[in-house]
Amino acid sequence: MCPHDRHHAIVTAWKGGTKVKVIHVTFTGQEFQVREELIDVCDFIRREQLLRYMYEPNECHEPHDVINRASSKRGPFRYDVRANNCERFARWCKVDEYNTPTPASDVVKATKKCLSACVASTATGAAIVRLLK
Repeated sequence: MCPHDRHHAIVTAWKGGTKVKVIHVTFTGQEFQVREELIDVCDFIRREQLLRYMYEPNECHEPHDVINRASSKRGPFRYDVRANNCERFARWCKVDEYNTPTPASDVVKATKKCLSACVASTATGAAIVRLLK
């Protein structure tokens, strides 16, 4: 994950329970990379620290385009805490914009009860989720 208190990822699939497949910027110990990984979000849900960004369909790319954009960046990533980070990567994949703030009303807290609705989003649009540490 990224070295600050929030981490953003593109959710590409819900794999059952609290496991989701994501494409995200992560630190491998030697370098930053864009990777596809399976993560368990159980602890984030338990601590109420999993959020999903909500977009109107006309405000973002189609789900397959979001996933293709994210996939196209797999490999080494030139990370910069202000200019090129996990949030900017996720926003570029979803809406082409690096700096557009998402209004608080457009962020939904995921609970265990609504995980499938909040995170399993490939049918309605590849989601951007924010994990708070």
